[in-house]
Amino acid sequence: MGRSSNSQTFPPVFIPSAKYYSNGDLEYTSNHREPDFEYAKMYALRNIQYPTGGLSNFEYEPHIYGQRLDRKLSSQFLPSLFPVTGIAGGTRIKKIYDHDASSKQNIREFIYLNESNQTSGILLDWPRYYFYLNSQTSIVLCDPPGSNNCWASMDTTSFDGYIRSSAYSKNLFEGAVLAYSQVIEKN
Repeated sequence: MGRSSNSQTFPPVFIPSAKYYSNGDLEYTSNHREPDFEYAKMYALRNIQYPTGGLSNFEYEPHIYGQRLDRKLSSQFLPSLFPVTGIAGGTRIKKIYDHDASSKQNIREFIYLNESNQTSGILLDWPRYYFYLNSQTSIVLCDPPGSNNCWASMDTTSFDGYIRSSAYSKNLFEGAVLAYSQVIEKN
């Protein structure tokens, strides 16, 4: 879920501002499209009442990640993990309160930390709304073909644009956008 404060301008701004570096790396410079946990938990399942008389209540917290899968110059634009902390959309279970028919309560807490006591969340699919492309084309022509009477031409083209979200959107069956290297359940 998004933020309620994404834009108060006209026309509305739906794409975050971006800065492209000459090495090809990208950085967002505004918080448009950042998730808001209060809206994310709004329609999350609150409880389950069992036909046997038991009840489970759910407490949520935001997805927090400490690493992001990204393509940068430093990794030759191959997918690599980078230390970036942030909040991803959606919710994760913080605690489950189980009550049986006799009102006996069991509390299960879920801890999303690694051995270094850092968040174990890994953002696997970082949304890109913007792209920059710089291409070079080289042409060598010979007249007649195969002769030494040749000349070369080089053309450099640069352009940028926005990615339509519908063209690159993930469907529900393509997998999670966030993973955890470690989750501990405490009773």
